[in-house]
Formats: sequence, C-alpha cells, structure tokens
Amino acid sequence: MKSTMPFMGVNAQNVRQAAKRTFLEWTWEMQSEWLEAIIRVWRYATYREGRYAAIQLAEFKPYGHWLDPSALPVI
Repeated sequence: MKSTMPFMGVNAQNVRQAAKRTFLEWTWEMQSEWLEAIIRVWRYATYREGRYAAIQLAEFKPYGHWLDPSALPVI
C-alpha cells in the first residue's frame, strides 16, 4: 500500500457497492451541500476506505451535473 493511513482490507468493489447503497439514502438540494459532504467524508475518514468513499461520492452519477469548474477546489 502506498499510504501510511490504516486500512481495513475491504476491496475496491465492495467499497463502491457500500458507498453507492449509502449515497442512495442521502440527498442534497444544493451543490454546496454535496461538496461539503465530500469534504466531511474525506476529512473524517479514519481508514483509507473512507477516503475511497469520498471519491465515490464525488463521482456519484446523480450529482454528476454538479461536477463543474466551481467544484474544482474541492476535487
């Protein structure tokens, strides 16, 4: 592993599936709320898989229309 951050050993496919199920339960009305959620998931992750989940949230298709130049500082 290329990071010193601890990891649980969950493979990428399982992280993606769990993240997708979780994100389907969450909704955001504004781009700023969605970006704040990405930041929080990233910052408060205690394991590498949490950071992977933040990346999955940034790529989550229902909010893909918010992935525009204004989101660049977060991404």
